[in-house]
Amino acid sequence: MTSTFSNNSARSSSSSIKAYAFTEAVEQALSPQRHLDQLNAPVIVAYATLESPEFIRQSREFAAAVQANGKSIQVLVGEGYNHFEIIETLGCPYGCWGAKC
Repeated sequence: MTSTFSNNSARSSSSSIKAYAFTEAVEQALSPQRHLDQLNAPVIVAYATLESPEFIRQSREFAAAVQANGKSIQVLVGEGYNHFEIIETLGCPYGCWGAKC
């Protein structure tokens, strides 16, 4: 199930990107995608349409992997929000994601 929400407010953004290197052992330990067999609760994957393409790709890929493993999954898409704005909606019961969670 995928739900889409909209935010039509004007915005501007700037970002700086830093890359961090991880060893294979660190990636294995920290990657939720490598531990799907340990999921025992329903999962919500949420992302906003103004996220970076990589965040969106990772969210969609993880959701597909969870579903392919027969786990309970719900995908929430915040239409017109960026990475920082959408998080604020979680804390508000009237926000697009707060109402769903």
